[in-house]
Amino acid sequence: MILELIQSIWDIFMKNPYAQTLGFIWYALSIYAFWFCKNTKFIKAMAVLSIFWAAHFYLIWALSAFIVNFIDIFKSVFALKYGKNKKIAFGFFLTYLIAWYFFFENIISFLPIWLAIFWLYLTFFVRWVFLNFWYLIIVCLWFIYNFHHASLGWMISDITLFFTGIYGIMTMFILKKKK
Repeated sequence: MILELIQSIWDIFMKNPYAQTLGFIWYALSIYAFWFCKNTKFIKAMAVLSIFWAAHFYLIWALSAFIVNFIDIFKSVFALKYGKNKKIAFGFFLTYLIAWYFFFENIISFLPIWLAIFWLYLTFFVRWVFLNFWYLIIVCLWFIYNFHHASLGWMISDITLFFTGIYGIMTMFILKKKK
């Protein structure tokens, strides 16, 4: 059973080793950004990482994830320059809708665009307390998309972010209970 799983992962890797290797490198850089970059440095790191994730998704021909990451490059730059500007958020909402129109292939291809719109809404209009919970749901849905497109680096990233998110929520509740 385990040997079959390892063989399956190896087969997926060997279908496009260049894209999968890049995915693992970007995964490691993403973890670095999440752990060591704060505030504006984090947003800058996300803009740069979005370039590489867009390239990764293009190489595995996951076009809706490619376009979402491409748009996210600009969203990060605008977030640095304008903060939580609702007009800017609406502009990106429209941009995601246009991307959906051009890149919709099937229900799975809609996931990255829907998740980007949902995350845009959460970050601009929802209290931060609830973001951790919704983020876990978003990560689970990204995992489905990445599994469908055999993006090994992103699947590992999703699993890491899911467990990190659970740890963060548990820590938040423990700290809240102590007060």
